[in-house]
Amino acid sequence: MEHTRYYIDVFEQFMQETLVGEPDWTAAWQIVTVSEEEWMASLANLKASYQRFRAYLSSLDTWQGRSDVGGALGVVVHTAYHLGEIRQALCTLQK
Repeated sequence: MEHTRYYIDVFEQFMQETLVGEPDWTAAWQIVTVSEEEWMASLANLKASYQRFRAYLSSLDTWQGRSDVGGALGVVVHTAYHLGEIRQALCTLQK
């Protein structure tokens, strides 16, 4: 979940041309287990990132920036993949 949130945040910065340095993609994969409270906090953080990114996309007037369309599509596809994996894992755990 943190990887997906991190990806959204990084791509929002990339699209806004405010990204500083190289993203640390491995950092988001360091979390292996979480408590119920940490899971709920992670969900809240993911929702906040999603809402902020969606607001940013809604603010684009022309979609002619060098990464507007590609960045948005990248986030959609990447997020769908990982959230699908989470859903699949939850279904497996419930069996």
